[in-house]
Amino acid sequence: MNQNQSSGSSGKQIPYKNLAHDEFRLLSIDTLPDPSQNDATQLSCGIENFRRSQYSTVPAGEREEADRLLPASRKVHYDYSSLFRQSSQNKEYIRSLRSRQTTQPSQSNGRNLGCDLSTRYIALSYNLHAALLELRGPDWIRRGIKAWADALCINQDDLDERGQQIQSMRDIYANAWQTVVWLGAALPSTGTAYAAVLWLAREMGTEDRFKMFIEHHKAATFHVNLCLVNIQPVLAWHSDVFSALRSFFARPYWHRLWILQELAMARTDAPILCGQHCMSLRDLWTASKLISAHEDRAGAHISTSSGIFGRLQDLRVSRDRQLGNDLGKPSRQWGLILRIMAMRDLVPRYYLNLSEVFTAFTEYLVRNNDLTVLRLAHSRVEGIRLKWKTSSLMKILPPLSYLRPTLNLNLIVPTVRSRFQEVSPPCSHKLPSWVVCWICSPAPSLFLPGLYRADHGLSEFETRGRREGDTILRTAGVFIDYVATLSAFNALEADPNYPYNCPASRTLPNSYGSLPALREALWRTIVGDSTSHGGSPTPAYYAILLTPDFWAPRGVHSLPSPGLDFSLGAFMTRDKRLILGGYELRELIPGANRYLRRPRYYRHRGRFREPLEANTRDAHTWATNVLAWRRLVGTRRGRVGLTVAAVHEGDSIVVLKGCGMPMVLRPSDSGH
Repeated sequence: MNQNQSSGSSGKQIPYKNLAHDEFRLLSIDTLPDPSQNDATQLSCGIENFRRSQYSTVPAGEREEADRLLPASRKVHYDYSSLFRQSSQNKEYIRSLRSRQTTQPSQSNGRNLGCDLSTRYIALSYNLHAALLELRGPDWIRRGIKAWADALCINQDDLDERGQQIQSMRDIYANAWQTVVWLGAALPSTGTAYAAVLWLAREMGTEDRFKMFIEHHKAATFHVNLCLVNIQPVLAWHSDVFSALRSFFARPYWHRLWILQELAMARTDAPILCGQHCMSLRDLWTASKLISAHEDRAGAHISTSSGIFGRLQDLRVSRDRQLGNDLGKPSRQWGLILRIMAMRDLVPRYYLNLSEVFTAFTEYLVRNNDLTVLRLAHSRVEGIRLKWKTSSLMKILPPLSYLRPTLNLNLIVPTVRSRFQEVSPPCSHKLPSWVVCWICSPAPSLFLPGLYRADHGLSEFETRGRREGDTILRTAGVFIDYVATLSAFNALEADPNYPYNCPASRTLPNSYGSLPALREALWRTIVGDSTSHGGSPTPAYYAILLTPDFWAPRGVHSLPSPGLDFSLGAFMTRDKRLILGGYELRELIPGANRYLRRPRYYRHRGRFREPLEANTRDAHTWATNVLAWRRLVGTRRGRVGLTVAAVHEGDSIVVLKGCGMPMVLRPSDSGH
């Protein structure tokens, strides 16, 4: 369609008309006269102006219709039994699944398939040519339903029309007969992902039932070291199922800002289409609640599972924080779906620009004495060497360096090339430093779920907010300390000066009073004084993290990771000289020096050690995840802390009223 004319469903040209105040445009999708000669690329549509009042009256009882899923032209059968590993615990359940799925009668998609839909329209969430091709097949189109898609139904070149229509979008989605979500073309893994979601929603349904199922049908996950087996109950799916769900939640659709409105206004039976696959928003919502409720049993394995690494790699160690590949981005999008469903009563304001929206949202929380959102504020992080390219000769150098430590390797090392990538690029939206940008990405560190109470006792302090038109946040707080020493935050950091120790680092005091107390502060810090279960207090047995085997450069328990290595052994290798409270890191781990004195490629000789206990492995895995993309720091007064990667020496550590976690602040150019 151009700006001057559009084509009606009858094929005749209709002059282009501006929209009146109560009007909007709708698409009429033409069906093919001969379905047997279906052309996968040809599409015929008409577009006309209509009064919104014609489409705002819903017949009595229609909104209560039980099922308004898209009656797909091609029915897809999902075999739930194919999701599960074959094991003694699962055999009976798999057999019962197959029996029930073969005997269940087919269900009808809707009760009023013969009703007239000529005065109804569907709102398309994420408008694509392929989506319109898919929509022309179902019975809806033959019954006269129309479609609304913002890119086609709003003249994007008319700023006045676009502004007026955007302010009406909430009503457009609310009055639609149905909102249709189009995720894009199907991938080979899409069918598996849909089967997993539908199984969670329809076979499990409740958190208690899902928990009971996991306990009775548990599986074990393997670390990269074959001697270590994680016997913690884990959902007994094939690894390909976790990867399929990860790919599903990583689709670009879930990262669009507009879905906050589109899904919030949609009916709960809104169809979510991906190629020929279809599920309801209600099914996805139910599945997301189950995944979120059992993050350690299912969610963590979805977000970290990826086909680009070996299957024996530990499923929870830093794989979701790799840079340079889309599959490596954190994809816990089921949490976003839960938040969207919880905000269905909010009324959006469309007249604000992006900067004003982000600022107003952050300021709203601050005005209510809730500064927890500042945990998400971030600064730029410098680049790293992302990928190394080298010849096959480099592969034999480690053994050579082990056999001939005095060999001059400079004569045979080929040219090594690498490229740099910023971990956290600077925000381009001109926001105050205290405002969270919901588009730009911070460093991909794991969010700590613990309940922190650093501001306990500051209730008498007054928070003043900010003046009208001012970009400076004025709040109450207490200064604690200055940053003095910093660890490297990844193995390939571009700056070779890390670990960084201030000139007086060896004379820094130990604020904890004794070496054992400093060591306790260290192990509590590297797990964020939290556990993967969120509200649980850190148990005393986490002190096992001071065991030197965990910190061996390439020991049995070091859990090496492909790409950027965040294992404790790698952390010790690059930060052994980091000074905390007057001691080097290698001095704080009893017995660590005996490993560090041996060649780098030392491996434990003799028989493999006994498998780690599940609790011990939880502590070790959690520490590895918490340390990834963060810096371990020491302060001038001898404290130990864990901070964001953007921290510098001399930054202030403060506690703010309303924020349970201490914050790192740096003076701006204006001195604030």
